[in-house]
Amino acid sequence: MVNIWDPHFHIWDVSEDTQSGHDPAQLFAPKEDPVYTIDRYENDMAMEGFKLTGGVFVEAVSVCHVESDGPLFEESCLAETAWTSREMDRSKLDYRIVASAPLESSNIENILASLKQHQRVCGIRQIINLFAVLRRTEDHKMESLPEQEVMQRWWKFMGDIMV
Repeated sequence: MVNIWDPHFHIWDVSEDTQSGHDPAQLFAPKEDPVYTIDRYENDMAMEGFKLTGGVFVEAVSVCHVESDGPLFEESCLAETAWTSREMDRSKLDYRIVASAPLESSNIENILASLKQHQRVCGIRQIINLFAVLRRTEDHKMESLPEQEVMQRWWKFMGDIMV
């Protein structure tokens, strides 16, 4: 038996009445199912010869609110962490949370104090978008992404460190 500890996974609730902070207009529901719980994740990870022992949930709320800041985004960060914590409370596995927080906020001390109340929080991820934000439309053509002007600028700027 090989133990698996997943260093980066997501669970979500993009239902219309979500309490997760996730925005149903931005995140999609794989297989047309808007709620992907910790139970479903663990079931999906069950494989013969392997045993899931835990892992790290990495925030997704920053993808939902790329043009937002202030109280709406702050509340969404806290809501996602609270929702994820409640999901993990139902499991016996060893989980951690990398939450999101607007580090530039004048309210950051209170936000971090609130996040600290969740024992599984072990870090903060803040996404920095250098030139643009990728929005996936229904007719997206991901294979043409390298040809886009914004990607060409990104590679020119970052190319020397991208090996």
